[in-house]
Amino acid sequence: MKETKLKQLPKSLYLVLIKEESSGKTFVKVGITSKRFIMRRFSKAYGYEGYTLESILRRIDTPDAEILEGEIKDTLNKKRSVKKYRPILESFSGYSECFDYAGLDDIVNIFDKISSTC
Repeated sequence: MKETKLKQLPKSLYLVLIKEESSGKTFVKVGITSKRFIMRRFSKAYGYEGYTLESILRRIDTPDAEILEGEIKDTLNKKRSVKKYRPILESFSGYSECFDYAGLDDIVNIFDKISSTC
């Protein structure tokens, strides 16, 4: 029962910049959330101690968020110019969705191209 309720929640596909406080590095994260406020999604309560949400580059509300996120990640993982980023802290959830800031232009272009279909 609870699972079907979760599936019915409106989802947002997002692209954010996150700063790792200990290293001073900023990285890019692609993801989905059913939270209304993305800022809350990255609060200490969700295991993001030591990280600061710098900016929300994109946020798209779509029932296809999971599908689009999968396509975006697959495309990014195949792109040589885009490197993965591994957050230092083990507590960081969703590290498979993190990418090096150096690939930002490509990441934004791929995100926009794939998400424009919704």
